[in-house]
Amino acid sequence: MQVLVTGASGFVGNQMARSLVQHGYCVRGCRHRSAPVASLPGVGWLDGCELGQLDRWAPAALAKVDTVVHTAALAHVATQNTAEALAHYRAINTEPTRRLAEMAAAQGVKRFIFLSSIKVNGDQTGEAPFTVTDTPNPSGPYAVSKWEAEQALWEVAERTGLKVVIIRPALVYGPGVKANFAQLSRWVHRGVPLPLAGVDNRRSFLSVFNLVDLIVRCISSPAAQGRVLVAADGEAISTPELVKRLAKAWQVSPRLYSLPPLVLKLAGYMLGRKESVARLTENFEVDITATCRYLDWSPPYSMEDTLARMVDVERKRQGNV
Repeated sequence: MQVLVTGASGFVGNQMARSLVQHGYCVRGCRHRSAPVASLPGVGWLDGCELGQLDRWAPAALAKVDTVVHTAALAHVATQNTAEALAHYRAINTEPTRRLAEMAAAQGVKRFIFLSSIKVNGDQTGEAPFTVTDTPNPSGPYAVSKWEAEQALWEVAERTGLKVVIIRPALVYGPGVKANFAQLSRWVHRGVPLPLAGVDNRRSFLSVFNLVDLIVRCISSPAAQGRVLVAADGEAISTPELVKRLAKAWQVSPRLYSLPPLVLKLAGYMLGRKESVARLTENFEVDITATCRYLDWSPPYSMEDTLARMVDVERKRQGNV
């Protein structure tokens, strides 16, 4: 079976392509011009696959492909202007997703798996976790662009018969992770004191290996087609517990002290880091019961194992710098 992976040189896409080869699939990996050259035996690389230039490369890339796994996306923009940011996100995350699905259907592709975001459900949970049956409440331009891409895919599916699967993952971590999770890991490694001991929250995370395992299941399972699936590890933990697990992986002592959450939120507001503090203090829990039931699946990898592998890769990288 031929599988096309967009964003195959990225954090998730790289692990996805690697795993598909191990499962015996023929893999085509798309990467844009500025992406680093990755050595993945068994992957047929397609260079210059910018999402804004689909007409140039997609028809040939999709030829004789059975399944598309669409992981490529724009996750961060420099502008703080909401309208301008939304336009940027739509230009990469929304319209190209619709067009790629249309091209895939025209080429006879059977299944289109789209990596969306749990942020389509909202930016935080209260007493109840997010579920697949929640009414979408995307907050922020990135989440809006993903939600609009989902709607575009359902329209294409209805019009063409393409079998669409949408996955909304929680925050994904593992070897090569960047942004806030990587920053927190560095702070823990360096022994930076963190004022998080008094935080009592519940947050869901998703090992990149669990995400990849779920996607592999979605490629082969008839039960996946036509579904939205929320994805996370099998447990939700507090931010202090996450710090402790990171410290264990780095083999250092966690340096936690307590500040009232209200003080943390006020400091975040004054420093222009309101959203960053919210990610550390608020609840963001995902209920994957339906996903597990639909696909007869459960997350096979523990957080401890994934963090150990993440730290091992980072130690090797630091040794080569």
